[in-house]
Amino acid sequence: IYMRNSSEDKLIKELIEVVKNNESVFAWKKTSDELTKVLLTLRTVKKDFKEIHLKINEESICFFEKLISGIGKINFYIPSRAIVFRSNINRFDELDVVVDFPDKILLDNRRKAIRVHPEIEIEIEFEFDGKRYEKTCLDISLGGFSIVNHASEKSNFKTGSKIKNIKLKYKDDISLFDADIVSIIKISPFKIDKIPYGGNKVAIKFQQVDANQQAFLRGIIEDNISNIDDL
Repeated sequence: IYMRNSSEDKLIKELIEVVKNNESVFAWKKTSDELTKVLLTLRTVKKDFKEIHLKINEESICFFEKLISGIGKINFYIPSRAIVFRSNINRFDELDVVVDFPDKILLDNRRKAIRVHPEIEIEIEFEFDGKRYEKTCLDISLGGFSIVNHASEKSNFKTGSKIKNIKLKYKDDISLFDADIVSIIKISPFKIDKIPYGGNKVAIKFQQVDANQQAFLRGIIEDNISNIDDL
């Protein structure tokens, strides 16, 4: 979403808390063959000057210089608060970085979730209506995920259906969730490269997410942040 005053005010409040709690901030850039990600420290927010001041770890300076080469904007992610924003570089002096307030921001909430398309496969297993399913994840957020039911597959998925004990496996980590089907959208043939014959996109919303489940999901999003929607 583009910045509005309400979003800007909320971002300032969140950033002030990040400073107080010394929470991690990442800057990143993705090229065709690699992802460059740098850990930063948020030092202060100057509302009157519309500036965000950050500090680079000394061992990361060469990676940051690589990250900003050839571009005027930087992508940022604050995993503890599920905030993503893009800002212009105002100035960069040794280990100190100053960026302008962002022109675009995603604040994860009920209306707008930060959603990524995982590069590393997320395996999904569950039973529904007497049938066992083994799927891979199409996209995922802190609020839920989606899978594809291919045109050749038959199922009794319906909006509002509940699914218990869904197993998500990412790398060597596994987490179990209860969830609801919130939408089923038809996918036309060849609309998505991996789904040439079409099918249905089944969107699934988590019912409750505890601290361990949230940490599992945040790890996935952080690993795949360069594949975010809408930024």
